[in-house]
Amino acid sequence: MQLGKPILYTLIYYVATAALITYIEASGSFRSGPCTPNFDILAPVLLFGVSCILLIANVYRAISRRGDYVIVAAIHAFVIIGIILFLVITANTKKG
Repeated sequence: MQLGKPILYTLIYYVATAALITYIEASGSFRSGPCTPNFDILAPVLLFGVSCILLIANVYRAISRRGDYVIVAAIHAFVIIGIILFLVITANTKKG
């Protein structure tokens, strides 16, 4: 099975982003203070914002052109759902 360019670029983007966020979280040199959010907090939030923008753009492309953009929009939707679940789970585990 050969992936189209939009699908391949989307997967490469998310793999690279996941590797970068994992490195940032594991390194410990980007930790937030009590009053200053640093990149360990901002990375999932920024990824959520970028994913929402890309989802909207690819839904528009899927409606107008069809093709691979339906799959790309589904990938963005799954990432957004995953980020929401991650933020909800981590917020609930830090409380209790």
